Amino acid sequence: MHRCLTYIPSVAAFLLLVGQVSPAQADSSLRVAAITASGTFPPAGATTTWPADPAGWSFARSYTSGGNTYLVLLRQHTGDLEIYNLSIGTLGSLVNTYNLRSWWTSAEVISPSGVPTLVLHDADTGSIRTYVLNSNGTLGTRNDASNASWVGKNLFSTYVRGSTWYFYGINTRTGATALYTSALTPVTTSAVTAGWTSMDFTTIGADTYRVLYKGGDFPGNEGGRMRIDRIDANGESDLLVASESASEAREGWTSVKFYKANGNTYLMFYGGSTSTPTNLRLEQFNGSTLTNVAGVLPLASGWTDFEPYAIGSNAYMVMLNEEGIERINGSEIDTIVESVQSQLDANLFAGYQFAIAQSGRVLYEHAQGWQQVNTVPMTVDAPMGFASLTKMFTAMSVLKLADMGELDLDTPQPNYMDYDSVPGLYDTFTVDPQWAGNTPRDYLLHTTGIDNLAGIGTGTYTGNCSAPNEFGPLDLTGCLGPVVGTPICTAINPATGNLRCPRRYSNENYDISRGIIEYWSMTEGTADFVDYLRSLWLDRVGMNEADCMVPPGSQLFLHPCSTSASPCTSYNANPQTNSNNCGSGGFKANARVTLRFARAIRYEHILGPELTAELMSNDYVDSAGLSTWIGWDGTRDDDTALPERFFCKKGGANGAITELCVGSKSVDLFIALNQVDGAPLPTISGTWLVNRYDTGN
Repeated sequence: MHRCLTYIPSVAAFLLLVGQVSPAQADSSLRVAAITASGTFPPAGATTTWPADPAGWSFARSYTSGGNTYLVLLRQHTGDLEIYNLSIGTLGSLVNTYNLRSWWTSAEVISPSGVPTLVLHDADTGSIRTYVLNSNGTLGTRNDASNASWVGKNLFSTYVRGSTWYFYGINTRTGATALYTSALTPVTTSAVTAGWTSMDFTTIGADTYRVLYKGGDFPGNEGGRMRIDRIDANGESDLLVASESASEAREGWTSVKFYKANGNTYLMFYGGSTSTPTNLRLEQFNGSTLTNVAGVLPLASGWTDFEPYAIGSNAYMVMLNEEGIERINGSEIDTIVESVQSQLDANLFAGYQFAIAQSGRVLYEHAQGWQQVNTVPMTVDAPMGFASLTKMFTAMSVLKLADMGELDLDTPQPNYMDYDSVPGLYDTFTVDPQWAGNTPRDYLLHTTGIDNLAGIGTGTYTGNCSAPNEFGPLDLTGCLGPVVGTPICTAINPATGNLRCPRRYSNENYDISRGIIEYWSMTEGTADFVDYLRSLWLDRVGMNEADCMVPPGSQLFLHPCSTSASPCTSYNANPQTNSNNCGSGGFKANARVTLRFARAIRYEHILGPELTAELMSNDYVDSAGLSTWIGWDGTRDDDTALPERFFCKKGGANGAITELCVGSKSVDLFIALNQVDGAPLPTISGTWLVNRYDTGN
């Protein structure tokens, strides 16, 4: 037992925009703008808005069936899907609402043989789901498939060549590709280079074309490179028809998209960040050459998704702003990566993993240097030791049990301290009667009086403190030992009748928190404990690769050792069963998997709104200035005109340093470093986080 107002100009082409001003506002906006005969857009003043509630859509896709045209809106982080009527320049009534209950990283609509079909792809699991789209605005027949070849293909699209419909995906970090027909028959396809950030397809006459683009000049990424290939009868590219090598003139665009207007095909380059001086570039494409379009005016910043469509002879495009904030472009990510890389070049550390996500999507990940000096190169797949970052996992697990109603965060549970129920753990621990009043919240917020220096092995403390208020000034009167030593308390908080001690950051508080989880779940030993956490929440958010088991003779943390010291596998241990493994430390995962944790927090995939809000709001420190904040270290604000607050947690031990930062708006970052022997600790936050938007710093 597990205790529309619309604007219709005289020309026959329009631009439809869907946006959100800020995450705090309930409404999105639709904008309808004409596209001139030359393919350009009108001044911003020639647009009107139409409110749409609620906001936060990730994808907009259109289809026409039975003489009707519809707009499909999908939220990838919740699976919510809505279908609207769509006519000339007007978004009509809501037709149907669905919840698909999954995280979809791609959504496309294709109409092979005139049958419109919605195609959804999840790059984390390799799942593909299709729905026939009916002429009455409903979802029709559903089909599901899964294939290991589709895992990690974070650029994914569909296209038609001749009478065959294809699925095509690229893993942007490796260049690996996958090509299948809609009948799930694999097609041999060549790998591409890594680092592509945009992909799209178009048809001109009987031919199909694919554009690939690289937005940022990351290490080895050839920022600004673009190529257009023709697709052959087998569905694979057979002719390079247009190409540009790495170019600063093209670098930094966030989206590249084909669209059609007035019988012509255009290629649009759009920059979603205000740091892009001119955020729109248009070129006409005739199947062999690109011709620059003059008189192009910038669009508003922030658009995240584009969908061209047509009704009769009128052409349109839908654009969304998913989170309602400024988008990060490739040049801005360059600045962050260069800051980290400069410290590697200065020999402050031997290797690193870095990843950045926006709106839950990983924009970029990179590994450089060594796992072990001159022995094992760093890779993006290497699991990095979390050290104290593990406390976030422990806190999340306790909060999850509370969210499920299985335990009360504010009710003392003395039997949680009965470690005899977990043979092999805490054998030397002696229960002090004073601890009987401690609650799960006390351990998460470090208000137990337990100190690292005292040690969990003794389990005792003496002395007296006046009862401090949890949300007021700390009163250490009567405590034994200096502030930086061992704050000891036996006072009872008269407000609750429970023991309430000054806040004191302590590994032991999270070791015991693991014990609380173990006692409730009746698990025994680390392997059983990790399996339970996977079933509790890790698997459901795509973190099945996270682990904290340490096989004999292996490294707990990936870090370099000097050649004169013991080998780099010097951190040896038998499979760990003490609480410090998976309690206050011990978990490990790579950057990509870790950002799924940030995504799960952001979109409440683990906790409900109330506890998620508490997790992302408390800000307490102890008398030594150390955070006692449900696992977090504290907040950092970037230095832009529209600052984003980051909730960060850093961990470090045995030469490894990790830091996860979850932004208050849309950005999440993770970095893990391997320190060089004898080198000073590198600065993480001050160099790569606060300059997120300011490329001049």
